[in-house]
Amino acid sequence: MFSILKFEEITGALWQDCFEFYRQISEESYPHREFSHGLSSARNLTVSEAFAMGLDGFFIISSGKIQAACHYRYDQDRNLIVSEVKFLRSTFNSPIAEYMEKKLVELCRNTSDASLQMVVESEEVHSFYRSNGNFHKVGEVVESVLEMANLNQALLNSWLIKDAAFEVRSVQWSDPAELKSFVTVFNETGKDVPFQDAEGMVKKRSLGYFMERAEKSASRNRIWLPYGLFMHKQLVGITLFEGQLDSPRILYIEATGIQREYRGRGLGKFLKAASTIDLSQKFPSLQYLATGNEESNVPMLRINRSMGFIPRSFFTMLRYRFE
Repeated sequence: MFSILKFEEITGALWQDCFEFYRQISEESYPHREFSHGLSSARNLTVSEAFAMGLDGFFIISSGKIQAACHYRYDQDRNLIVSEVKFLRSTFNSPIAEYMEKKLVELCRNTSDASLQMVVESEEVHSFYRSNGNFHKVGEVVESVLEMANLNQALLNSWLIKDAAFEVRSVQWSDPAELKSFVTVFNETGKDVPFQDAEGMVKKRSLGYFMERAEKSASRNRIWLPYGLFMHKQLVGITLFEGQLDSPRILYIEATGIQREYRGRGLGKFLKAASTIDLSQKFPSLQYLATGNEESNVPMLRINRSMGFIPRSFFTMLRYRFE
């Protein structure tokens, strides 16, 4: 009834089927997103290259058509972490969901000390997996979108701090000391963002990790743009954008954080405002900014909504109960 098509097995005309699947996913759930985003990273890569980039996955085929997809990756200890599952809402049913669960559990049990955390994007899928008793909820991310045409310049300008001691600018990758500071602040502020990994904790990112991501983004014609908030030339906050480089339609805010001892001073607003204004000037064709926030991160949710970000979707994170 069902069969598996692995990413590395996609060739020739199968690519069109894959893009059609993501187009339908996009139309059903996220009309503002690049429907090819999840698959473009793996396109034309060998298995070893995809593994090195932390990308892998498979499709579930039924009646000759793609019905569902799974994106997974490996952590720094080479343990398997399932990062996302996608189902077409129009064809979602219990047999497909049960088959997906079976294959994911098999993948985990074939990998030592693996964890299984699923990110689901619809209430129907969430309800099914919660009801079977094998999964429990560990968090929820609210994805919001800002249309740049509706950017409130007056509001953003009011958030700017007009003090020479404060500066927001892009981080200089050519400066080893500055790059090291970015990595440190990223990891420190990331401690307050739960459920980033299957174990329910944020793992530290190395300098090499960021250098590799930057190099691969450049080779794939994507933007990888970190900004820093400096106070008396000391880095105290970071934000990171990623997206398509050719006439960018949408950029994703991958992370934003202010060190704990500097919170409550309006610096988060300053960082968001200054970086957004700079982006709008650098990329006039930019149409959308998208960001995801954990439901418990009330301060950042409040900032985003006041900027004009509108919630469009919700990602529920479920963890599997292994016996």
